[in-house]
Amino acid sequence: MRIREFRKADIPQLRRIHQAEGYGFRFPETKELFAKFTIEADDGRIVGFAGAERTVQIFGIFDSQWGSPHQRLDAIRKLHEPVRQKVKAKGFKSAHVWVDPKWPKFGKRLLQMGWAEALWKCFFKEIE
Repeated sequence: MRIREFRKADIPQLRRIHQAEGYGFRFPETKELFAKFTIEADDGRIVGFAGAERTVQIFGIFDSQWGSPHQRLDAIRKLHEPVRQKVKAKGFKSAHVWVDPKWPKFGKRLLQMGWAEALWKCFFKEIE
């Protein structure tokens, strides 16, 4: 087995693996990925792949003592659009936000603003 740089010629085999495994995510647009690597078995078959897609994590810091709940939500809604526009202008296609369990209602508010709740458990790693 060896790890090597991804090649466009790997796509058909990777698509077959993706379909056969029944993954619940779309096949990635490989041209939009970076740090792309393929696992090649000793017999030359492609048996794995990993690639990184650029995404954004949104941070929010809000004073829960300011104004009424309605005013705070209105302020967050107004803040939402310029942040979305800037993220889009930078070429990102997705953004993520992690909601502190201390504020469970905030997730419901995000859903109302067009966000989707992830179905899969999220893991992270600090890149040192």
